[in-house]
Amino acid sequence: MIQRILHSKNLVACLLAAATGMVLSIRMPFPEENLFFELMFLWARPVFVGFKFPTSCSSTQLPYIGYSILLSGLYISSR
Repeated sequence: MIQRILHSKNLVACLLAAATGMVLSIRMPFPEENLFFELMFLWARPVFVGFKFPTSCSSTQLPYIGYSILLSGLYISSR
């Protein structure tokens, strides 16, 4: 069973990263009510969107990298 999970480590890392990203977006949402971000939204909306989108995406990208490294290490050590 563990070998089967380790062979599909990309799928497992994706699912774990999606779950972690959902938890992070609920627990620590983007601070849109901050005065600096409100002014950025009013004066330079493309800059605001250009800042918000990568920040939101990094809540799933960074956990995916971490889970991928962890599962790859487990795969190597199980051989």
